[in-house]
Amino acid sequence: MNRSGELFTLHAAGPWLLAAGRPQSEPAASSQRQGASIFLGLQNIKSLATELVHRLLHERRRHGPFTGLPDLLHRVPLPVDQARMLIRAGALRFTGRTKPQLLWDLTLLHPGAKVTERGADLFITTPPETKLPELQHFDLTDAYDELELLGFPLCDPFLLVEEAAGLEPRATDLIMDRPVASGLQPKAIAARDMPPHIGRTVTMLGYVVHVKPTRTGTGERMSFGSFIDPAGDFWDSTQFPDVEARYPFHGRGVYRLTGKVEEEFGHCSLAVQRIEKLPWKQDPRYGEK
Repeated sequence: MNRSGELFTLHAAGPWLLAAGRPQSEPAASSQRQGASIFLGLQNIKSLATELVHRLLHERRRHGPFTGLPDLLHRVPLPVDQARMLIRAGALRFTGRTKPQLLWDLTLLHPGAKVTERGADLFITTPPETKLPELQHFDLTDAYDELELLGFPLCDPFLLVEEAAGLEPRATDLIMDRPVASGLQPKAIAARDMPPHIGRTVTMLGYVVHVKPTRTGTGERMSFGSFIDPAGDFWDSTQFPDVEARYPFHGRGVYRLTGKVEEEFGHCSLAVQRIEKLPWKQDPRYGEK
């Protein structure tokens, strides 16, 4: 909130990270490489009104950083649903309060329909002393909020898949074009291990970066995929018409792909034979499945 712009901002140094399980002293940074931090802009939050983003940034430029939720509600007329989005996106982590605590504060502070262009109150109000039940906050829930509000998680997406399904292929997965026996399950190979496996059938894990559909000379649909593996390396795939028809992609997520490693002009790619989207872990806010 206090360091984000409209789209993206690069800061040369800073310890703040937004991803789940990381320090919560500042809300808007998504990654930190070699001392630099990228702060996601407020406009990246889905359904957050553009006019409201401009108003927040204008107010911050004129009168300085926001000191907390009461100060924010006093200075900017926020509809309750928009304020809730800012909290769930992690934009108020600088307050040191958890999301459940902030959502309770919002319920106690927000004037509802009384919000005007001049703000809710003449003076800054603080939440009344209220005895609340123990409020639990799970790092995993941050990732689900980010998936909903940003369209992608800010943590390692491979941490979100079911461990049993995501880290090891099933016993029926193929290697060397033959089913493997139970107890001899092959682990997925990394992108860096593709060259030694040229011509072999392997299994790989990938988080979708982009899938480009196209047509063959006879008009059949096929596609090319680009993925990131668990080590953070990029790799490519080709889905020919028969595979494209049988195994369509179902949105962004982590997939397990089986196919033959091929090489052309020094670049390896996977000619896919089968695709499976791995399920996310259960959101701890909603209990066990």
